[in-house]
Amino acid sequence: MPYDLARDLDYMSMVATLMNTFVANPALPVKAIAELVAYSKARPGEVRYASSGAGGITHLAPALLQILTGADLSHVPYKSGAIAMNAIISGEVQMGMLNLVNALPQIQAGRLRVLAVTGGSRSSVLPDVPTAAESGAKGFDLRQFYAVAVPASTPRSIIQQLNREIVKFVASTEARTQLAQQAAEPMSSTPEATRTYVLGEQARYAAIVKQIGLSQD
Repeated sequence: MPYDLARDLDYMSMVATLMNTFVANPALPVKAIAELVAYSKARPGEVRYASSGAGGITHLAPALLQILTGADLSHVPYKSGAIAMNAIISGEVQMGMLNLVNALPQIQAGRLRVLAVTGGSRSSVLPDVPTAAESGAKGFDLRQFYAVAVPASTPRSIIQQLNREIVKFVASTEARTQLAQQAAEPMSSTPEATRTYVLGEQARYAAIVKQIGLSQD
């Protein structure tokens, strides 16, 4: 990117975190992450997972799952999340990671089987579904997030004022209702804590990219 997250931006507040789901075509004979790991190890490279493109979260989350568990999965990138989801439903590939909002109707209709949610705690939308860590991937905790940033030249007084307004908004009924419709969890923070979170996530994804040998080519 033509900017540096640490040098060129200042951060005002987090807004929300968004959990995702590991899902499988019902024909795949696994119901939990531990079962997926064992099944894939017994059939190296045969279990294929869909993503919306190389380098995105739907690629890197299953890659992290492989790093933590030793699962033997093959990546199949598609041009969009919708195409990737349809590939799982049709059985063209066996599994993948999907946004909870998009996956939920398919799970409820029986077209997809949910294996786990990706956060460190269970989702209020699917409270009976275990986290990936509970389901067999110890230490797995990966969420998307929304945060508000400004150019690094922004006066500190403005950042502090906007932080107060964002924190107030995130606590409002209106914001919580809108976020709930996206299966997102409200989360506000100080400017300092926001910077720490964002840069920490950048470093974490960079480590995954390096470990799997992903390049821009």
